[in-house]
Amino acid sequence: MCKDVFANFFVQRMIEKSTPSEQEWIAQSIGKSMFALCMNRYSCRVIQKAIEVTVTCCDRSPICALQHLPDRMKVPLLSELHNEDLVMLTVDQNANHYFKVIQKIFNSFDLCHWSFIIVALMKENSFFSVVENKYGCRVIQLAIELLSEAKSSPEQIAYENATQAARRRRIGSVVGTGDDVEWATITCGNFENPTRDQLLQQMMAKLVENCERLSSNEFANYVIQHVITADCLSSYRDLIIERCLLCKLLSLSQEKYASHVVEKALEHAAPQMLKEMMDEIFDGYVPHPYVVSYFSETKKDALDILLFHQFGNYVIQRMLIICLGISERKKPRLEPRTRDHWMARLEDRINRNAGKLLRYSSGKKILDMLRSARGQAPINLGVTHSSHQNQYSSSNIHHNHRPSHNASGNNPRIPDQFR
Repeated sequence: MCKDVFANFFVQRMIEKSTPSEQEWIAQSIGKSMFALCMNRYSCRVIQKAIEVTVTCCDRSPICALQHLPDRMKVPLLSELHNEDLVMLTVDQNANHYFKVIQKIFNSFDLCHWSFIIVALMKENSFFSVVENKYGCRVIQLAIELLSEAKSSPEQIAYENATQAARRRRIGSVVGTGDDVEWATITCGNFENPTRDQLLQQMMAKLVENCERLSSNEFANYVIQHVITADCLSSYRDLIIERCLLCKLLSLSQEKYASHVVEKALEHAAPQMLKEMMDEIFDGYVPHPYVVSYFSETKKDALDILLFHQFGNYVIQRMLIICLGISERKKPRLEPRTRDHWMARLEDRINRNAGKLLRYSSGKKILDMLRSARGQAPINLGVTHSSHQNQYSSSNIHHNHRPSHNASGNNPRIPDQFR
């Protein structure tokens, strides 16, 4: 019934309305083929219903949880997955259904019950298969979100402490039966499980070590972007910029997916890191008169290359946004003298290439941004000044919703506002 396109809804309703004895029977039946049920597009809904916890807030109590199955029935279900192929569960072609199962597991259980999933995915032969997968990258990002938010959020820590205390009270009040003793042995008292900090550090070490490869990947780049944009992971953001991006900004800015990472780094970098990145783009690739290289032969520096590159021009646009001060991100204010110096250099180079830039739509956007900053009308006829200002506001350039993964490698780079 669980695998039937219609009958699975009946089983879900049974879980919600059944008596404790009926729930026990349902849990035992599901547990016999837990992995197979997770891998089916219909029965995975039954698994989600069995393990989910609907959290509601009471008037006088900040924590009030309505559980479809009690913990002593749900935890054994999860233990059935210990010896299964968790990578397959994460990256299967129908993983858009299974991701919800993983999401329910992460959100419904304490860390000690699902840490084995992270440990399995972090293995050398599994990590790249997961993080570079269309659905696996979402699992990695969700795990990072939960681990980092819990680490920095007092509310989450208080919730976990309250939950643990409630479980200890519940176990202590019913000690005596065999079932209760068995349940007590599978609670979070197992100190062999890795801690939250250990798991987070392990994941971050993998990401930082392989950052350049992941930044250029169609799907893994979203995980790197998440680390860069998360304030609670600022120390890892600095590591990514220092070890992966610096000294490689020109090449990464010319890649379809890595250029998104460069943009996010420019937008969220600390002032000192931002200065190093801007200095590299301005002066790090200047042609040397006595050294034969690509830059000396073409007499072009990084600005010349990126201005007319199909992907690099978005990095120039991001630099303009930073210099114009129209970014809505709250971060330490740049020194006006530094920002004005950057803006003067950008404006001089753009003005010198204005004729060539007019031939390209991306070049017209760059020119329009400068004209808007001067209070002039945009180049494109029929566009009002107010609508143009809205077009280049930071909220339209940077979107908080997760981008679509349908971009083809042969298509042009998708601007941030459409990603």
